[in-house]
Amino acid sequence: MNINHLQRVELYKIHNRYNLSVDFRSGLNVIHGKNGAGKSTLIHIIANIVNGDFIRFSYLVFDEIIAKFNNGLVVNIRREKVGNDVSIMVALSTGDGITFTVSDAISALRELDEERYPNDVRPSLILAINKFVKANELNNVPSSYFPAFRTMLEAWGAYAPDGYERRNYKSSYSSNKINKFARELFGRFLPNINYPSPFEIEDRIREEIRRAQIGIARYESTIFSESFVKVFTALINRDPLDGVAPQELLSEIEGLTTAQDSAVKINYYEEYSKIYDEIRNVINNNYRGDMESSVAGALAVYRDALKERQLYQKKSYAEIDRYLSSVNSFLEDKEIDYQFDIEKRNPRVGLKFPDDTWSSIRVMSSGERQLLTMLYAASKMNNDALVLIDEPEISLHIDWQEELLEKMLSQLSEQQIIVCTHSPSIATGYEDCMISINPEFVSSRKYIEDLDFDEDESL
Repeated sequence: MNINHLQRVELYKIHNRYNLSVDFRSGLNVIHGKNGAGKSTLIHIIANIVNGDFIRFSYLVFDEIIAKFNNGLVVNIRREKVGNDVSIMVALSTGDGITFTVSDAISALRELDEERYPNDVRPSLILAINKFVKANELNNVPSSYFPAFRTMLEAWGAYAPDGYERRNYKSSYSSNKINKFARELFGRFLPNINYPSPFEIEDRIREEIRRAQIGIARYESTIFSESFVKVFTALINRDPLDGVAPQELLSEIEGLTTAQDSAVKINYYEEYSKIYDEIRNVINNNYRGDMESSVAGALAVYRDALKERQLYQKKSYAEIDRYLSSVNSFLEDKEIDYQFDIEKRNPRVGLKFPDDTWSSIRVMSSGERQLLTMLYAASKMNNDALVLIDEPEISLHIDWQEELLEKMLSQLSEQQIIVCTHSPSIATGYEDCMISINPEFVSSRKYIEDLDFDEDESL
């Protein structure tokens, strides 16, 4: 079942206090409303549904939740008291469904929190829910969730007292620790926090560059192997090239080698300049008039190979450069850059300053790190079809707030973005994408005996 984006969410008796219905667009959605209007709870509900984390609904008091997707799928979640327990019932418009009790759900999650199971083993209820989600392809819209307290989590994860955790911040082990820590503070209904840290982004960019280099090397091997045959063909056939002289072709080749060296920041491409110098010397020292067509034909083959390689290189680095360009448009007196030295295995990725010195992204300000991660979610996390951001204005200057959505949308492919904000500057230029949250408050007096004072989700 192919799910592209969320269309509508209907909430009934959330915390036994309010109802709320919201329609969403396929691209950008800017949610705004008063404090306590339920914006954060709405984002948490959406994230847990699209991630198939239905077990989390055992920590939320509600009557019914309905989520509708653009492919016609409807997910209906109900909470009902059955005897001395409460049941969570998840029903799909396809006719399939799953039911479990709150006590069983809390017990299963407690076992996970206590780390009774190894990574590849899960409680039976969690396995059953995962099987249900997979069978119905409900995880086709995974989300990247940016909580409002992300700066605190980043600081906790990056500067944990345990040096082992700090070095392994990007590991799934550390991610689990961060989620556990966040849920202890902000409630167990909190969705899985899966967005990358700035340090993970640095590593991912470095890995992308390495993959691009490997791809370029393989492509070069192919085109230059094919060129070897083409050169011999040109030497034997001696077909004229419409009056193109060898010196003209040499000038083109020189321009191609120089342009590539500048474009991709990789020192070992200097070897192509050396090859050009050797070819030029051979031609100047051994050139005869009767060789013009053969020499021109061979040079044309080499020129065409360089052109193909240049196009492939630009394509290989295009996404990386586009992302870095968006981030760098916000930075002053520095830029995030990359550089490769053939003598070193890993390319350098970090902050580059006008005096040509480098530093780790660790020295970036809080606002700069926010931009780094949010723009990454929009541009690089293509598998995450839904990006959820709570209060994107945190740590951002007013000018940056006005430019953030424009930059994110310029990176956007097929993702749906839902942001909750208190800042009108965030939606500058995108006022038609704003959605006002106005919950319908209902009397809770009749539900007072059913209120769960241990509920973990706040308004």
